[in-house]
Amino acid sequence: AQALLTQMAKRDEDKAAVAASARSAAMAVPSNCPTCGAAISAASVTWTGPTTAHCPYCKAAIPLKTA
Repeated sequence: AQALLTQMAKRDEDKAAVAASARSAAMAVPSNCPTCGAAISAASVTWTGPTTAHCPYCKAAIPLKTA
């Protein structure tokens, strides 16, 4: 039983880490696509992974701003 609880706690920690990285990635989306210049946001881009996004207009990969 203890092993199961430990495994469940680890899974929750992993989910929290993915959510945190996704939140920071969403905050790093530039206001305009560097390829086509369209206005974009975290809500409008196509997310292809927790930290990778593509422009909904020209489909170019969006380089996320790093702190």
